[in-house]
Amino acid sequence: MIGDWTRRDSANSLGLSVDTRRVLALAGMILIGSFVAVGATERQMAAVDTVVPGVGSGSPDSLWDRTIQDVQKALTELGLYNGPIDGQYTSAVKRAIERFEQRYGSIGRDKALPESLRSMATVKDAVRLRNRLDQTRRLQIISATQALKGNPATRDLVTGQGAHARAAPSGACTNHPTVSCLLANAADSTVAVDRPYFRDWAIREVAVAEVRTGRTDHMRDRLRSLSDPRLVLVALRELAQALAQDGRTAEAREIAETIPDAVNKLRALSSIAIAEARLGHRAAAWAAVERVLAMLQTHDGISGKVAIVTALASGLADAGDIDAARYAIAETRRFATARDAGKARQAELGMITGALANTPQFKSAMDALARLTANRGGDQSATVTSAVAKVAAAEGDRYRVTTLSNLAVVHAKLGDPDAAATVLQQAESAAGRVRAGYPAAIASFTVAKAWARIGEAERAETAMLALDNPVLRAKGLWEIGVLRASSGDASGAAKTEEAAFAATRDIPSAFDRTILLSDSAITLAGAGLPEQAIRAFDAAWRSGRDIDAKWWRARAYARLAVALHAIENRSDSRR
Repeated sequence: MIGDWTRRDSANSLGLSVDTRRVLALAGMILIGSFVAVGATERQMAAVDTVVPGVGSGSPDSLWDRTIQDVQKALTELGLYNGPIDGQYTSAVKRAIERFEQRYGSIGRDKALPESLRSMATVKDAVRLRNRLDQTRRLQIISATQALKGNPATRDLVTGQGAHARAAPSGACTNHPTVSCLLANAADSTVAVDRPYFRDWAIREVAVAEVRTGRTDHMRDRLRSLSDPRLVLVALRELAQALAQDGRTAEAREIAETIPDAVNKLRALSSIAIAEARLGHRAAAWAAVERVLAMLQTHDGISGKVAIVTALASGLADAGDIDAARYAIAETRRFATARDAGKARQAELGMITGALANTPQFKSAMDALARLTANRGGDQSATVTSAVAKVAAAEGDRYRVTTLSNLAVVHAKLGDPDAAATVLQQAESAAGRVRAGYPAAIASFTVAKAWARIGEAERAETAMLALDNPVLRAKGLWEIGVLRASSGDASGAAKTEEAAFAATRDIPSAFDRTILLSDSAITLAGAGLPEQAIRAFDAAWRSGRDIDAKWWRARAYARLAVALHAIENRSDSRR
């Protein structure tokens, strides 16, 4: 019988009416788990055949009645039936099935019945997931609204008192754009974005750009114009992070302390701690670290605590405060998942090893990495070579690539280039085992950048040029160029810059080209390379000025404004 049902004309061969076949197919939304997904027996399939009207018993307790009840429940869940769940195949049930077919396609006809059952189960599961997500979204919006209204410092952001803020008109941006005209055009473009979610996204980026360029007059009006209160919380965090990144930590802290949401506040305070460390304000950095750890300790409902602390530790290490980084890492044991938590535990170990590797804690990093190996009970040598050998045979290659790349850089900083090269060769091997596609590309990108950071620029450039991903290839070349220029290798930097421009031209999206070139200009300006920064900005402007789609245009112009401001600000500071 199973063989008969898999033929396209098999339903007719059973002698079932069209209505009966449609009901049976729709019933598959409920029965798919036992009949199809786990493999139906011939007797089970026959059971449906023997109890339909005109074929088998019509008693109230028959499988047919229970099947109709399941269909009625499924149609009710999908919002297509509003009648009794009584097992009766009425005209109301028939009309509900017709509505189902109008919305999701015909069932039980012109296709093998098992195929219909699978498609019906997929529809029901998809609708159920969508409804669950919609319910979660509604609850999140209610929670965000209540949090904002409950805080006097943010209450005005959800009361609808503000209008859509627009920068003062500055005319069209011609061949010589200004920061003001770029921001004005970005703001104007957000108004023309029809879909609320995308408009909110663009508004947030414009608000961040205005803050980073010293224009805070419209900040709260921008926040009021966001349609989703959840994004108001995100925007507050992004604004605090932007201010911290630009060294305006007092302003950043003022905003961060008003955020009525623990996770966004924690991420903002972490950015402030890193910024204070970068500025050499050790006491302020430690105070911010203590604040983050205290909040994590007292808030039980926060997910991703290890991710927050390890990101903080890595940032502190990059900023030069190794002691604070070590302290933060030591505190992660409070928040790590129980050892038997499987994938969550492995992910946390990966994050911890990555943070440890950013400090000169070789044995701790390698011991943590060894816990990711399949050979948990084996001998764990303290030497880097044997530890790397164990790591190379284990799961979690993406974590090992990042960790070993960071370890190599620390080796180089401590004056041991041979050890750095040995560890990076192991990282290359691990990168070769990462699954194909973007994960493999980002792994190779990470290793190539590490080669540049330990002084092997030529090898790094060769590896970057071999990447299949055009955006990562261009991004990596720009970063290598900055490293070469900063180290005084002017001729090498010029060669790499030429390759970076060529790689950027290979990027098909004008928006992606504009963002990459703008970010490169910001980095070059910050590194004290104004001429290179201007060349990158000019290319970004040529790429971005012809973007017509308003959502893309708003975001591109906002980033161009930040890049131009970085160049002008750096030039002013050098006078």
